[in-house]
Amino acid sequence: MKIVRNTGSERVIDLIRPKIQPGGQLDAATPSLSLFAFNELLTDLDALKASRLLGPSLKYKIFAGTCVESPSRFSAAAPEG
Repeated sequence: MKIVRNTGSERVIDLIRPKIQPGGQLDAATPSLSLFAFNELLTDLDALKASRLLGPSLKYKIFAGTCVESPSRFSAAAPEG
C-alpha cells in the first residue's frame, strides 16, 4: 500500500491512468472527489467497458475540491459582470 498526497507529481490520476486499458474495467471508492478530478478522469472512462465509482454523500458538498488539491483553482478571479 502507498499513501498518495494527490498533489504535484504525486497525483492519483497519474498512478491509475497508465493502468486503464481500452475495454477494461475500473472500480473506485473515495471519501472525497472534486468535479475537477472527475473531469480529468472522464476521457479515460470513455475507453472502458465498465466503471463504478463510489463517492461521497452529497450532503458534505465537497465536490469543489479543497485548497490542498490545487490552490491555483481557488485563486482565479470570478468574471466581472
